[in-house]
Amino acid sequence: MFLVVWGLTTHGKYSASGDEPHYLLVSISLAADRDLDLENNYAANDGRLIGHDQLTAGPHARRARDG
Repeated sequence: MFLVVWGLTTHGKYSASGDEPHYLLVSISLAADRDLDLENNYAANDGRLIGHDQLTAGPHARRARDG
């Protein structure tokens, strides 16, 4: 029991990494904008809402030829 509680207190910081922040941004876009257009969410720095200030689209979100 001690190790579980100790583990929670020493590793309690939540940190999304990898693709997860981008998936969370999709969720924010669906909930707030009711769309899948992430361009405005990256421009508005909505990544700060999930603890990732200045989140960039990178290879995770690219505009297709048809928009």
